[in-house]
Formats: sequence, structure tokens, C-alpha cells
Amino acid sequence: MDRVRAQLIEEAGASQQRQGLLAALRRRRRAGPLGLLLDYDGTLCALADRPENARLPATTRRLVSALARTDGLKVAILTGRDRTS
Repeated sequence: MDRVRAQLIEEAGASQQRQGLLAALRRRRRAGPLGLLLDYDGTLCALADRPENARLPATTRRLVSALARTDGLKVAILTGRDRTS
């Protein structure tokens, strides 16, 4: 019984967090465009030995494309690696 009660309390807290996050996102969208910076090599795709060998998986490419088409969202992909490493 205590385990069930603890789970219900945890789920209620998670629901409140989700609602708070959604409300914050709605407020933020009304303020203007939102920027989303995504790291490429080692985050969006597996870390490659050389930058030119890093390949974005097709599913990730579709997801990033969908994000880029989202109204009020500006998407940029960046990397911390230089071209010689």
C-alpha cells in the first residue's frame, strides 16, 4: 500500500512538473522565436574519428528537420571540433 501511495505521489509530482514546463514553453513562445542549438558530432550522431566521417542517422535527420519547420523555433547545428581533429 505504501508503495502504491508513493507511486501516486510521484506521478502527481511529475504531472505538475510537465504542466509547469508546458506553461513555461507557452509563455516563452509568446515572447518571440526560440533558438535551439544542437551539437553534431558526438551528440546528434556518434562521435567519429574525423569530423568528415560523422554521419547523421536518418531518424535524427527527420526529427531535426521537423523541429526546423516548427513555427517560432530557430534550429542551429554546431560542433566544438575543429576541421583538423
